[in-house]
Amino acid sequence: WLIYVLCTLAVVAAIIFGDEVNGKKRWLKLGPVSFQPSELGKISLIFLVAFLISRRPQMVNTLRGIFVLVLAVAPMIGLVCKENMSTAIIMALIVLGMCFIASRKSHYFLGAGALLTAAAVIYLKHGNTGYRMERINIWLNVETHEKGHQIRQGLYAIASGGLFGNGIGKSVQKLGYLPEPHNDMIFAIICEELGMIGALAIIMLFMLMAYRIYVIAINAPDLFGSLICAGVFIQITVQALMNVAVVTNTTPSTGVALPFVSYGGTSLSILLLEVGLVLNVSNRIRANKDGKLRDSAYYRRQ
Repeated sequence: WLIYVLCTLAVVAAIIFGDEVNGKKRWLKLGPVSFQPSELGKISLIFLVAFLISRRPQMVNTLRGIFVLVLAVAPMIGLVCKENMSTAIIMALIVLGMCFIASRKSHYFLGAGALLTAAAVIYLKHGNTGYRMERINIWLNVETHEKGHQIRQGLYAIASGGLFGNGIGKSVQKLGYLPEPHNDMIFAIICEELGMIGALAIIMLFMLMAYRIYVIAINAPDLFGSLICAGVFIQITVQALMNVAVVTNTTPSTGVALPFVSYGGTSLSILLLEVGLVLNVSNRIRANKDGKLRDSAYYRRQ
């Protein structure tokens, strides 16, 4: 709770006192250190949801318990939505996914997902979301829209890379043609320099990491550790999928970084912290003589 409250206050401070970048106040400066509180918010939500469910596992099987959980996470997601819609979507998916995994009545969360999707569509059509609708129009008309320059240049980079790429450091698009080549559009540069083979290798590494986190989660010694792993699994996979989808123009543009690859100190630090938490859970798993993973609770029962 303390971590969650402190991170929520940090998000509030960023909205009020934060440095404005590209029209949004997302950065908070403390002396020489500048960081994004919304990134801290992701890990605080993982902690909070894992803590609440591990204390009362039955809460995700009743409508009352789900309502309490929604009330607990709503302040953080609501505040982040004001400054960064894409990060708020990731947070909502993390909470929804963790509850779906822990619940015996998963149809509750399938219904919740459908309702959230419907609400998002209605909000985009009738709310004050001109710039978001413009992103959808860019996505649908990327070849002709005057603001589709970034996505077009990213697609040019992917196409010019071919199967084996132009070689490391030999990208042309990053020399001023493609905006943000080191950040959200880094996957396009990977495709240009390493080709389809290199891009597939990056995707396979993400799949391998996701599989290893999954193995640790299902063999965790307690529910809290398992849910921590589940939250990290959801965050990494969702961010990677969203970034690749945006770069390849599969979905409308959102400001989501590619985990462990895109430039960004706060994002990388939080991701490394989350991997450390997963390794901490893994460290408490023992192996049987036949090589099959067994947690410490299994040995206590024996």
